[in-house]
Amino acid sequence: MQISIRGSFTTFIGAALIAGGSLCVACVTEDEDPAESTGGTTGSGGETGDTGGADAGGATGSGGSGTSATACPPIEAALLTDFTMQDGGDGEQATFGTPPDTFSGGTFQYPDSLVSDVTGDNWNISGTVDDYAGFSFYFQDDCSPLDASAYQGMRFTISGTLPEGRTLKMWVGTSPNTVSYDWLIAHNSTDVKLSAGTCEPATDNQYDGTCNNGDATVAVESTAQTIELTWDQFTGGKPIGTVDPSEITGFGFTLSWSGANDTPYDFDVTLDDFGFIE
Repeated sequence: MQISIRGSFTTFIGAALIAGGSLCVACVTEDEDPAESTGGTTGSGGETGDTGGADAGGATGSGGSGTSATACPPIEAALLTDFTMQDGGDGEQATFGTPPDTFSGGTFQYPDSLVSDVTGDNWNISGTVDDYAGFSFYFQDDCSPLDASAYQGMRFTISGTLPEGRTLKMWVGTSPNTVSYDWLIAHNSTDVKLSAGTCEPATDNQYDGTCNNGDATVAVESTAQTIELTWDQFTGGKPIGTVDPSEITGFGFTLSWSGANDTPYDFDVTLDDFGFIE
């Protein structure tokens, strides 16, 4: 079931804030891929790229105290959304769940230059990648963590086009790999929201590689295919390399980008029937 809610951009925008009319991934000031690093304004982050992030190394995180957000309501059904266009919808954003009783939220993409379209009863995202970019789901009312331990992993249908050599990854953030609220406050991060994150970066840079989301590469082909990713297929998380589905802080997709010296490219991806594996 979908509903017309906006809510506040949460979870994964835990690396994004609106700046100058575009989404700035935690306003990174160095050539670093924050995509696979957690943290940011809501402490769950997760973004893009094949460099930096999960490959950036860094010391093992020392578990932070983690000021807790409100745990997410229970998941209503394995299928979160089929992206059916709702009456009164804006054609750009899909929503899911029945707040406040069940796990609810919606879609977003970054940067704003990417085009989001749900008028075809699916989610089509297209545009030019010329910076860290991706598309994801916010959690209504900034809830964190989500308990998805009743499910085996994530399931969705996907099709589209990506240039040769480019990749799409799905990431899943969890509490141990998400930068803690207390750390973000102590380091003067802006627009910080409560989270269930407990990871503390080894340096003053939240994207130093200490705290990373686990991810998995997703094959994108012109013909739609159903993808099932079990929790153990999301790898590379730091400091914890495995995904505990009882403490999810966010999930989404990132497009490869290696930084300022990379070459812009066009993509077109369509997502449908997004949810969990029963």
